[in-house]
Amino acid sequence: MSVSLPAGAVAPGDRVDVLATFVAANAHTETVVEEAEVLRMMEASGFEGATGTTVFVLVSPEAAERIAFAAVHAELSVAVAPPP
Repeated sequence: MSVSLPAGAVAPGDRVDVLATFVAANAHTETVVEEAEVLRMMEASGFEGATGTTVFVLVSPEAAERIAFAAVHAELSVAVAPPP
């Protein structure tokens, strides 16, 4: 998933919550996935105008479906989850 993050904010091995902000008539933000493990980070290099950071997270198939739905209908962001 592609999100805007400051450099060094998240690293592989960190746990993040994936948030979706829906901007329709009932604008709201909801947590899509909790404590997803970050596998890899990739900075966009301007390929076809891309900007931001792509974050690869380890999730179940069901969580991947929720993220895919949210990516189409909302703006995704991540929050660093507290340590267990």
